[in-house]
Parts: sequence; structure tokens; C-alpha cells
Amino acid sequence: MLDHVRQALSASSDLRLRLQTLRFVFRLWQLRRSLGGTEISSLGLYVPSADGRLIRASGAVFGRGWGRASAGEDLAAVVAAGQDVSKSLKAIAGRLLAAPEEFAKRGETGEWRAFLLEKATAGEGGRFELGESEVRAARQHAGNDR
Repeated sequence: MLDHVRQALSASSDLRLRLQTLRFVFRLWQLRRSLGGTEISSLGLYVPSADGRLIRASGAVFGRGWGRASAGEDLAAVVAAGQDVSKSLKAIAGRLLAAPEEFAKRGETGEWRAFLLEKATAGEGGRFELGESEVRAARQHAGNDR
């Protein structure tokens, strides 16, 4: 079944299919916290972004609303403050995951965060380091350069 999902996602750019597939795979994972050895990251899932597009889960990073464990609030603040002066931060803005209320049912934020951290993004969970220039640009834009 999941092979068919992978093939459909690679052959189609249909937004509805991509969103339905994300929810379907999440529900399968939710039942057992496993898909019997299938690497979900290999499916090529798409997730809603903060700017309303669907983006590959493997490139997404947590934004606002995902709780302290994700550092998404801080990242979203840095990106918002510096994206006008930093190409890197502008690129990261396009990778911010939509807030959970945009697509998750109420009370499922923790499960979605676990799914996206551990499975959909190959364990990377959208983690990366901001370079010194991006941090400096964000501080300058916010008027906090020291």
C-alpha cells in the first residue's frame, strides 16, 4: 500500500492528494507509532507551510505553534525579523511549517510533532543551525545589534 502512496506522490502534483496522503500516513503511524519497517521519510510527503503552500516534509522546519520542544517560535521570530535583509532567512521563511491549527485536529499537536520529527523528516525534524550572518541580520533588522 505504501509503495502505491510513494508512486502517487512522485507522479502527481495534485495538492489535495498530497494533503490527504499526509493525513492518511499520519493515521497509520498513529495506530502503532510504526509502519512495520517502512521509512516514512522515503514516501516524499508534503506538509502545509506557513505561507500556505505545500512543501516537502523533508525540507520543512517548525514554526509558530509547535511548542517549546520544537524551537519553532524562536525560529519564526528570527526569520520574521531578518528575512528582508538576509537571503538565507528569506529561504527559511518558505520552509516554515504551518501552525498545527491549520491542519491538525485540536489536541493532536504533540502527536503531529512526534510524527514529523521522527518520521516524515527522516529524523532531522527540520533542525539546522543559523549562521552568524543570519543571526546578525535578524538583530540588525530588529534594532538589537550589540
